[in-house]
Amino acid sequence: MGIGKELLSRRNVAYVARTIGQFNIDLRAEIFVQSNEELADLIEEVKGMDGVKELMWSEVIEVVGRKNHIPSELVTVLKRKEAIKPFE
Repeated sequence: MGIGKELLSRRNVAYVARTIGQFNIDLRAEIFVQSNEELADLIEEVKGMDGVKELMWSEVIEVVGRKNHIPSELVTVLKRKEAIKPFE
């Protein structure tokens, strides 16, 4: 989790998440950059971090839509369950 925490220390990082389902992706991060140069610098910096074996990136070209709520039935289920402890 050191890489994730290091990324989270950056001001332009919205989130870092552990992932499953894709055999070669362990972490996914949403990072905002203002230029291609800033993106290229970030990619090289992350590639140089200890433990990084490979880096893949993609860009959002259009937001199709956004939901700003959690379905009430899901909230009810979550309230019944014990709190999920974050990975340390």
